Amino acid sequence: IRQAPVLIVKKTSGEGEITVGTDAIVHSKSTNRVTAKKQVIRYPDPIQGREDEALIKAAKNNSLDVVKDAIRRGANVDVASKEDRTALMIASAMGHVKVAQALLQSSADPNIESKNNGETALKLAARHGHMTIVDLLLDGGAAKDYQGGKYDHNYSQATAIAYAAAAGQAEIVSHFISRGANPNLRSEEHTSELQSTR
Repeated sequence: IRQAPVLIVKKTSGEGEITVGTDAIVHSKSTNRVTAKKQVIRYPDPIQGREDEALIKAAKNNSLDVVKDAIRRGANVDVASKEDRTALMIASAMGHVKVAQALLQSSADPNIESKNNGETALKLAARHGHMTIVDLLLDGGAAKDYQGGKYDHNYSQATAIAYAAAAGQAEIVSHFISRGANPNLRSEEHTSELQSTR
């Protein structure tokens, strides 16, 4: 069997991927027939990456229309920035209410934690005192008593309420308690701050 490979590139529609295939012209001596075979491999579409980048930038700039457009064009709502923060984490930290709302409505996951330090969107909103976003996140399924997983290197399993306490956000702390958060979960680094706000 003799093969003469030819590289071809075809873009698939609506899948955010490109298809790279190899056409092999196969000549079989036994049958004296020539057939064509193709092997398909999928890679991320570079266009997809640009939309993800646009989403992160728009979340930082509080550009609601650009956020919606990037999502409409297929951006991954849970993509992480170079600092390992999702668009929802960025909007939550910066108090961009409408952007956070749009992301949640597009099924952004409020419980993703940064691989750098275990921060979540709720912890960031709590630290910076963004009450409206705290409520949006809780209503959107954020775990109010989540202490952190394997990436929580620096904050010793602190909950969002402990983040708020450490930042002196007494109103946020009270609000968390009114919404059923447990103020008694231990956090080695933030226990004393939490006690002082109660």
